[in-house]
Amino acid sequence: MPRFDVYANPIAADRKHTPFWLDVQADHLQTLATRVVLPLSRLSGAQPLKQRLNPVVEVEGTSVFADTANLATFPVALLRRPVGSLRHERMAIDDALDFLFSGY
Repeated sequence: MPRFDVYANPIAADRKHTPFWLDVQADHLQTLATRVVLPLSRLSGAQPLKQRLNPVVEVEGTSVFADTANLATFPVALLRRPVGSLRHERMAIDDALDFLFSGY
């Protein structure tokens, strides 16, 4: 499970607003039973986005934003096959995580 892999949200009731999860956990922690995931939520215009905290990315033709303030852990066993990777967005995602944890 490489860092920055994207997974379809396995929780059916949440897929409408959060279709994907992004694995942001360090690769060297592969033996843990859980992964830290960042929700990738649909743009609706209802939520105020902060550019650094909530970068907008595209996954499978869908524009979503990184809902960085809602990080979660999820069991590895429930994360199926990745549907893509956001490694090319690494700088924006790491910047959002830095902003969340350190404020700059």
